[in-house]
Amino acid sequence: MRAMKPAESGTLELHGFQIGYEIFGDPQSPPVLLLPTWQIAPSLHWRMQVPFLARNFRVITYDPPGIGGGERTTDPAAFECDRVVDYAVGLLDHLGVAQADVIGISMGGTWGLWLAARYPERVKRLALLGAVPPEWAYGEDPTFWEKRDRYEGWEKRNAHYWRADYDGWLDFFFHQVCTEPHATKAIDDLTKWAQETTPDSLIASVINHNLFPKMPFDEIFEHIRCPVMLIHGVDDHIADIAFSRRLIEKRPEWALVIFEGSGHLTHGSDPVKVNQLLSDYLGVPQPKRRSWARAEGRKNPRALFISSPIGLGHVQRDLAIARELRQIEPDLQIEWLAQPPVTQVLAQHGQTIHPLSHFLASESA
Repeated sequence: MRAMKPAESGTLELHGFQIGYEIFGDPQSPPVLLLPTWQIAPSLHWRMQVPFLARNFRVITYDPPGIGGGERTTDPAAFECDRVVDYAVGLLDHLGVAQADVIGISMGGTWGLWLAARYPERVKRLALLGAVPPEWAYGEDPTFWEKRDRYEGWEKRNAHYWRADYDGWLDFFFHQVCTEPHATKAIDDLTKWAQETTPDSLIASVINHNLFPKMPFDEIFEHIRCPVMLIHGVDDHIADIAFSRRLIEKRPEWALVIFEGSGHLTHGSDPVKVNQLLSDYLGVPQPKRRSWARAEGRKNPRALFISSPIGLGHVQRDLAIARELRQIEPDLQIEWLAQPPVTQVLAQHGQTIHPLSHFLASESA
C-alpha cells in the first residue's frame, strides 16, 4: 500500500542500461529530483517524503540498475558513480526538465555532490542526508574478498558472506542503518525490498576503483554553485558525521543540521522534522503561528482520531469512544483523519473531518 500513486511511470534506456522512474504531483509544479541510494534499496525508501513534497512540487524518483524498476545486471559499469549521475541527467533531459532541486541520502549524497559539480546548471538547490564519501562504497578493502570460517560484525561486509548468507548480511546491515528504538517496521521493509536484488549485483556495485568518479573530490567544491544543506544524525553507524563536517569546512556557507540521537535514515526515523526542513529549504511558504501552548495548558483540549476504512465497525467503535471522551471532557474538540466510506458516516454524526484527509490514498478499492 502506497500513500500516493505515481502520475507517470516508465523505463528508460540510458548509457547502455535501463532505469525505472516515477513522477508524482502536478506536472506544472517546480521539479524535485530524489536521487537513489545504494542499490540495496529502491526509491520506495522515499515514501514518507514523496506525498508531502508532491503537494508543492513535481517529484521525480528513479531506480538505477540493480533494484526496483532498474534492470538486473552484474556488470560493474552499470554502477559507476559518473554513470549513475548521468542517468539522472538523462532522465531530466527525457522529461524536459532544465533544472531541479535535488535531494539525496547515503550514497545519494555522493551522487548529488558530483551531479552538482559536473552539471552545476542543472541543480537549483541540493539537500543531502547522511551523505557518504565515494570511498565508502568503491574504496579498496582487501578483507571484502577474504574467505573466513566465521564472520562477526562488519566482517560480514564480505563477498563470500553475502553469497553464503545474504539474509544474515541484511539483518546485520539494516540494524546498523536503523539504530533508533522501535525501528522494526523500517528494518522489515528494507529487508523485503533488498530481496529484489541479488548478492552478485551488490558485489558488482562496490569495492572497485573503476567505479570512482573521474572528478577528484577536492575539485567538486570549485564547481558546485548551488546552495547546499546537509542533514546528519549523530548516531549514524553507516556514514560518520565527520564527512558532513568535512564538507562544511570546505564550504562554510553550506548549512549543516545535526540530529541528536538519530541514525542513518533520518528521513525514515524523523520524517516530520526532515520534511519541514526540506519544505522550508525549498522555499515553500511556512504557516505563521502567533502563539502555541502545550496540550495541558490549552483552554480547549483537542484530539485527532484516525479511523480505519476497512469495515464500518471500526468507525462505530471510534464514535463510541469519542462519545465517552466527551462525557469526561465536554470541551474536547475532535477532528477525524479518514476517507470514504468512513467520512460519510462521520458526517452523518456531525463530526469534523480533518482537511488533510483528502490527501489519503484510498484503501477501500
